[in-house]
Amino acid sequence: MYETVHTIVFEEKEGGGNPCPVTLYADDLSPEERQAMTARFGQESAFLSAPSRPDCDIQARYYVPDHEMEMCVHATVGSTVVLVEKGLFDRSPIVFETPFGPVPVDWKKENGRIEVSVNQFLPRFMKAIPAREEICRALGIGPEQIADGPVENAATSRFKLLIPLVSKEAIYSLKPDYEYLWELCDRYETTGFYPYAAAPEEGENVFYARQFPKRAGYPEDPATGVAASALSAYLVEHRLIPVSEGWNKITVLQGEAMGKPSRIGARCYVENGVITRTQVCGSATIVPTPPEIRLKELGITIPPANKPIANYVPGVKSGHLIFTSGQTPKASNNLQYTGKIGKDLTVEEGKEAARLCALSCLAIIRDLAGSLDKVKRVVKITGYVNSTPDFTGQPQVVNGASDLVKEIFGEAGAHARAAVGVAALPVNAACEIEMIVEVKD
Repeated sequence: MYETVHTIVFEEKEGGGNPCPVTLYADDLSPEERQAMTARFGQESAFLSAPSRPDCDIQARYYVPDHEMEMCVHATVGSTVVLVEKGLFDRSPIVFETPFGPVPVDWKKENGRIEVSVNQFLPRFMKAIPAREEICRALGIGPEQIADGPVENAATSRFKLLIPLVSKEAIYSLKPDYEYLWELCDRYETTGFYPYAAAPEEGENVFYARQFPKRAGYPEDPATGVAASALSAYLVEHRLIPVSEGWNKITVLQGEAMGKPSRIGARCYVENGVITRTQVCGSATIVPTPPEIRLKELGITIPPANKPIANYVPGVKSGHLIFTSGQTPKASNNLQYTGKIGKDLTVEEGKEAARLCALSCLAIIRDLAGSLDKVKRVVKITGYVNSTPDFTGQPQVVNGASDLVKEIFGEAGAHARAAVGVAALPVNAACEIEMIVEVKD
């Protein structure tokens, strides 16, 4: 039976990095099933199975939501950490069988983390590139934003179009025309645009970058190992950084424009002035199933947020906390449960009403945070139960809300709570729920 483990790769700080689901024991999953799972995850994914070659330790297949890929470095880093943490490998290197061929991956435990170095291939460069006018149109910039230095289609596995820009501000101001950008990717046989700029304030050989992949199922990638590796080889090949014999390393800061800051290490080994090896370096963290993916697994749909019925807002974000207004049991903005628990409604109906209230709270939180994956923890739920004077089962009713958030958020859903019986609620609603959550930066 397959097992999916979720990871965050190349994380610079909390909330950053590139998520990657790693599915172990994927031997019996068909390509169509793997593609469907990846579409459901909405993230680049790795599927690991027994190798077909005697010189490899594990077979890896890589997918984005729209298609299969030959190579994905961040998924290989995530896979390595999963294999080691699960006790499936205790030696280095691990040789991955990929559509590109065998890829040795070195790893070591350092300061409580597993540091991974994914070997890539010798660099290749293509002469055919878009005209500057085409690049400017695709990225939504003027020609003055392109810096000195060659624009080049480079690869140490998959080709990326490397575009030097003048500053961090130029990087963050990009407004791509995606359809036109993808058209250029097809025309010039590259798998994405990788604009970059030097970041001298961050240290020597540090660069800002963004990656716009070709028809991947999402418009931008927060961390792209194959692109960072291509950039490293390009910078060394053209002597755009100081180059010495041995390893020459760069650091790429990517994903900040998406709110997912990432840090990628890439390096080239130089012998007698020639690049003879390339690697991407980084680590990964195993994390619980992200809430947005958990919703899909549970078959739960978050409804649109309900409209307020008086002079207030649905929710407020203050610092790292989100406070929702009290939510009644509505679906499609229509009240579903009215009356008193213990007289008009049973406890089970009350629980379902509380669950509907909680779904409305989550809709507000998603709107304010941008994604439920941004929730660090559920802090408190307060439940008001319209009940008869002799009814004492308010905690069981409010469990409808508590059970839902625990299902979705796991341990991060453990919360403080109050369950209060009241004589009446607005519009005779059966219950009302309000929620406080803490969100990540």
